[in-house]
Amino acid sequence: MLHKTLNIQKWIKFNFSQQILMIANEINRANNCCLNSDIRGVKRAYERALELLWLTIECTGEKNRRKELLRWKEVLLTEYIEENISCERNLIIMKNLLFFTPETARQIKYLI
Repeated sequence: MLHKTLNIQKWIKFNFSQQILMIANEINRANNCCLNSDIRGVKRAYERALELLWLTIECTGEKNRRKELLRWKEVLLTEYIEENISCERNLIIMKNLLFFTPETARQIKYLI
């Protein structure tokens, strides 16, 4: 567990949009590391994002939402195992994540 004090009981108290924004925050950290050519930092940020994503999947009751989250997880895992990091791909991944809700989609205009 990378987020040592976080568990499903705490995570479920956040609404879905808040959960998505917290995952996006980790992807944003990955982007900052990418801009500094910090591959290890990118990988760690992806690991934290995946941990939050798994918590979100666990507490999501909607079948279609869970299916889309699992698809997005595959995209992130593909990027995680990629040897050549790409800041451009990272931003695309974050944009796709932010499209999950209207509330989170409003944040897309602030991306670099």
